[in-house]
Amino acid sequence: MNVLLRITKYAAGYRKQMIAAWVTLLLSSALYMLIPRLLGWAIDDVVTSGVRSRLWGLGAALIVATMLRGLFQYANVFLGEAVSHQVAYSMRNRFY
Repeated sequence: MNVLLRITKYAAGYRKQMIAAWVTLLLSSALYMLIPRLLGWAIDDVVTSGVRSRLWGLGAALIVATMLRGLFQYANVFLGEAVSHQVAYSMRNRFY
């Protein structure tokens, strides 16, 4: 446990990047949950009303949500890796 606390102290210097990584993680997770809901709305709308014209709007929303999810997921991985490399670099500089 002591080792984890020391590593966390190194990571504290990169607070902005860590917060950005957490925000992108939360946004990506929210979009993961939104996509099945959009599909459910699309299916329910067509089945209950029989009007297929709204499918285009829901389909476009689904595509946009998927693209945003991918963007936030990429940003999360990028920021997480950047912080981990910066922490490792700081640790190496301190030890040597």
